[in-house]
Amino acid sequence: MSNWEKVRRRIEGQGLLAGLSDAFSRFYWVCASRAVTRSSALPSPPPVILEQVQSVLVIKYYGIGNAVLALPALRSLREALPAARFFLLTDGRSLPLMKNSKLFEHILILPLSELDPGKALAQTISSIQRVHPDLIFCSFPLLAPRLTEWFKYLRARWIIGYEGDGPSSVFSQQLPLDTERHETQLNLDLIRALGITPAVEAATIDLEEPDRSEADRYLSQQSGGPPWYAFHCGSFADMIAKRWPAEAFAALGDRLVEKHGGRVIIVGAVEESELAAGIAARMKYPAVNAAGRLSLLGTAALLNRSSLVVSNDSGLMHLAAAVGAPLAALFGPTQEKKNAPWAPADRAIILRSGRDCSPCHRVGQPITCPDPECMKQLTVDQVEAAIDQTGWLEAIK
Repeated sequence: MSNWEKVRRRIEGQGLLAGLSDAFSRFYWVCASRAVTRSSALPSPPPVILEQVQSVLVIKYYGIGNAVLALPALRSLREALPAARFFLLTDGRSLPLMKNSKLFEHILILPLSELDPGKALAQTISSIQRVHPDLIFCSFPLLAPRLTEWFKYLRARWIIGYEGDGPSSVFSQQLPLDTERHETQLNLDLIRALGITPAVEAATIDLEEPDRSEADRYLSQQSGGPPWYAFHCGSFADMIAKRWPAEAFAALGDRLVEKHGGRVIIVGAVEESELAAGIAARMKYPAVNAAGRLSLLGTAALLNRSSLVVSNDSGLMHLAAAVGAPLAALFGPTQEKKNAPWAPADRAIILRSGRDCSPCHRVGQPITCPDPECMKQLTVDQVEAAIDQTGWLEAIK
């Protein structure tokens, strides 16, 4: 064992990383990583013995939709290991959903921007070392190989994930990635690889009274409904090609109100408020701009109260499916085989224009299409007709 390896183990064992200055922690990481690189290869770990798993660290990064689609696997894992302690490492974007799941004794937050060696990473690794995880479960999609580079300092007996998540030498088991398989099934496949038969396959969210009260209070302050037609017109800023045109949302909203009464309510994050306002301004009938006005779980409760949700492929689309709302999901550049709402067939319909180049998006890559004709060619007539065929709105008359 090298001198640096001895120093590393002594520092880690005493939990001293959290107290290091940012500059010295960077110096420590450089020296420690060189020592590990020079060390001899470790033998392959044995298969996971579930009876010996006393603590589990779940890695769950990225957005709301990814969190929703991971829930069946995480609940199945928790049910299979009822006596184990569960901990979560996340970037914080899905924090309300993860807290709502009640699966974890403790949640650690480490933004993607803090994955480079420094004080934040050192503190997080020191915290993880104190819980001594036996199993690290890398929920799909990880897409953060910079994070897995530091798994070697955690001394977990078993680490499971997908090829491409990080160096194979770090993992005890890496599954080949089928990029056309649904994300929920990819997470359940990790469970199956551990020898666990999934006990839960529905991606649902249990709304609590404060969430429902928040939504009901907000809706009671609005006029014109029910019925409510919830629209989500946004997406991540780097995936605006997934957005149906604002004028199309506005035209559909007017047709729904003319035909069935009620009112359109536009949901989304606070940064989508301007987009929502633009759609409301295009409508003949008044619409409610609720973007950024409710908490995430309050928004989920509002979606649950809606007679119809129309959404681009987004986190709120998956949130609507998880609370059982009737959902028309609009797809263009992304693959419904992988990203479709995980909902019963009678509660969700998927609409796309049928353009030959669609879908064009692949996992882990940006959407580079400068002019998404696949979304522009999805007509208001097509969406309205598909909604009519469901009979959802006839039931509210």
